[in-house]
Amino acid sequence: MANLEENHSSDGNAVDKKVADALENTGLFYWILKSIKKFNDQEIGGVISGQLKPTERENCFLLVYWRGGYNVESMLQLTDVRHFQTTAILARTMLELAADAHLLNHISDSVQKLLFFNRLETLRAARGILQYESTHTLSIAVDSSPYQAFITSKEQKIIQDGALLWPNLQLRHLKHWTGLNLEQRTQQVREPLEEIYGLYHRMLSWNVHSGGSGVMGLPPESFPIICTLGYRVAALAFEEIIVQVAKEFKLYTVIDALHKKLEYAKALPLMTSPEQELQLAKELGLM
Repeated sequence: MANLEENHSSDGNAVDKKVADALENTGLFYWILKSIKKFNDQEIGGVISGQLKPTERENCFLLVYWRGGYNVESMLQLTDVRHFQTTAILARTMLELAADAHLLNHISDSVQKLLFFNRLETLRAARGILQYESTHTLSIAVDSSPYQAFITSKEQKIIQDGALLWPNLQLRHLKHWTGLNLEQRTQQVREPLEEIYGLYHRMLSWNVHSGGSGVMGLPPESFPIICTLGYRVAALAFEEIIVQVAKEFKLYTVIDALHKKLEYAKALPLMTSPEQELQLAKELGLM
């Protein structure tokens, strides 16, 4: 398989033209994602890292931002299309994070609900561990006392807080802090996330299910195509996360020409010469 960091087409004698073309396209979208990551590191990351005493609301945005950035870092380490399954999984996660970044501004009591859901998931995990331990002989001894302590000290407060936040919903039915499934979340955010879910997320999902359902009988060019979809979804989602975080922390007042620099970063891998890069910078008013 081709290494995408090399960013060149494979010899036509080694692979057929369909695979070579698919690999070239994958490399292009890989470099677009990498260029956005570089923009983020140079223009956003330092400012975000310097935030002192962030509020609970700001911490929610930071949670989404850092998770998104680390996911992108992982994807950029996967420079061989044999990693298509992991690329697809990470891309789907990026879409969910981008939706979260938007919905923090649109769901009532969003900060309290997101933070509460984290506690609820911890409670569910602790309950599950103790329930399994009580009904099975374990092959390896597990110290379950921290889970019991968490339940003893936190369970009632979590139940009470949940009843206040979700008075008309039983907590066992709560699957996400918004109370919406992913399709509903993207529909509420609308474009571009609604289209990403409606098209690309479904394509990627088919290739990460267990068994051979997503890959059996596929031609060789399918695997770089899957990677291309993953890098494209990640790039679009990461852009949405960056924009929402920039708005929340008012970075447009701190970083000059932020939007134009982001547009430049997205378009830069499409340029084929220094002259084109210079012209692009001039057209965006960066020179």
